[in-house]
Amino acid sequence: STHRQLSDEELIGAGITPNTVRLSCGIEGTQDLVADVEQALAAL
Repeated sequence: STHRQLSDEELIGAGITPNTVRLSCGIEGTQDLVADVEQALAAL
């Protein structure tokens, strides 16, 4: 993770909370990305 080296205080200062979800999207089609996110959320 790009923020692994930050302290808890630095993360909060950057607006990154324990509930933050980070998405890294490439060149996939929009519908593929939406389907992947829906599938992941359904598994929770």
